[in-house]
Amino acid sequence: MRKEVIFNEWLQEVSKYPNVNYFRHSGATMSLMAAIASLNGDFNFGVTDYIKIAQQHQASKNHSESSLRNFLMQAIKDGHFVALDNPLKKTRKTLVLSDMLKKEYRNWLNSLSKKFAA
Repeated sequence: MRKEVIFNEWLQEVSKYPNVNYFRHSGATMSLMAAIASLNGDFNFGVTDYIKIAQQHQASKNHSESSLRNFLMQAIKDGHFVALDNPLKKTRKTLVLSDMLKKEYRNWLNSLSKKFAA
């Protein structure tokens, strides 16, 4: 029962942040956002790397590489990520969170830490 309550509280909290909420469709899409946020423009990583990182999580096992790639490309088009010019490899698309998503992501994480700090 406690897991259900925590999950419901998590859903309620994420819904307050529309740009973060965009990624709540699955653990895989949340993992993509978290990976890109944590790597923060590291030029040694690109789209394929983000997908592989996301697929390492159990919640992502049912998502194909192509479905995650399609989701990621749509998220770029929707303005959630910004592609950087990669000086190490021109064909590698290195991403960072958009300014709005970065702000909401930080606020969301802070709200979660306050909400679930016991």
